[in-house]
Amino acid sequence: MPLYSLKQKESVNDVVINPNLSAEQQDEVRSLLREYKEIFSEVAIVTNLTEHKVELTQREPVRCKAYPTSYKMQEIVDKEIDDLLEMGVTERSEAPYTSPLVLVKKPDNTYRVRVNFKELNKITVFDPEAMMSPDDIFPRLAGSKIYTSCDFCNCNFFNSKSLSASFSLASISFCFANASISFCFISDST
Repeated sequence: MPLYSLKQKESVNDVVINPNLSAEQQDEVRSLLREYKEIFSEVAIVTNLTEHKVELTQREPVRCKAYPTSYKMQEIVDKEIDDLLEMGVTERSEAPYTSPLVLVKKPDNTYRVRVNFKELNKITVFDPEAMMSPDDIFPRLAGSKIYTSCDFCNCNFFNSKSLSASFSLASISFCFANASISFCFISDST
């Protein structure tokens, strides 16, 4: 089973709309689905809604030694990196920063490749922006008639450019310090 989808397998046409909605409401949902069809895809895209700023407390780059990886596991890592490069989610870099990769076994016995940003996060200036609490969210939903939920459990990245004076990423891993704040900004601004 591939770790990422390079080709779209489903589209908005595959979305099941509640049959208890009126015909007018179903048409409204279909219209919204067509309008925002690019977000109903398992294929990653890069957004230009924001740039994730990285501010470090020191100028000396963090260089962490790679963890040992078996030949079989290295094939998984190489395949995932090739897929990420092809999707434009990551890019080659000559940056002096290095962080080790970690393979996490998923319940379906496939592996998810993660970057251990622990040392880099230690020197990243924390963004004190508070994430929204349920007390902030639920009043905003009052009066809404259509609700949806998004499952981000299988997301490895949200695709926003990361910029600092020292390095650039095509996308941000949720393991990266302050990534959740940038993600909330994108979610709140759309």
